[in-house]
Amino acid sequence: MYDALSEGPRSDEFAIARIREVESITTRRLYTRLLDELDAYDELDIPETYPRATDEVRQVVEDVVEQLEAADLTCIVQVDQLEDAARNTRTFEQLLAGLQSIGDLGETRPAFILFLFGTPEAGDRLDELRETLSSRLVAKDRSLERFEFSETEELIARWLAWARDEEYTEGYLSDPYTASAIL
Repeated sequence: MYDALSEGPRSDEFAIARIREVESITTRRLYTRLLDELDAYDELDIPETYPRATDEVRQVVEDVVEQLEAADLTCIVQVDQLEDAARNTRTFEQLLAGLQSIGDLGETRPAFILFLFGTPEAGDRLDELRETLSSRLVAKDRSLERFEFSETEELIARWLAWARDEEYTEGYLSDPYTASAIL
């Protein structure tokens, strides 16, 4: 899915930041990984070094949001292996604090669209702690929902069709979970 989005015919409409290895992430580290991922986009001027204080790094992220909006880009943030962070409450809270912070950014529309991937256990842990994350998102008419399998299947099929500049109809030409869908 990541490859289809980042290399598809519509890839110039968005930026993708893939955040992995979150088992020991802090809020500041989330921001710096996000900035590191966005450094690959020529439209964005990302500094070579970042301040030490978390709030100052967040200010750099806010500056990048202005650049995203000027370039008419939205950033898809894909967080993988959420269950790794969910094992440690402090780490998970740090991750959620960063996601909450970036999820609220954007003047007229969200600057970041968050996709959180993990096991059902991570989803349950998120449900326990999500009040902080969802409270500010809901305040801006945004919500946090967990997809069921059928919804996930349809979402992936729609994204693949969109990224490949194809028409989505009920179902998809190939099962999105097979090797043929990746090709």
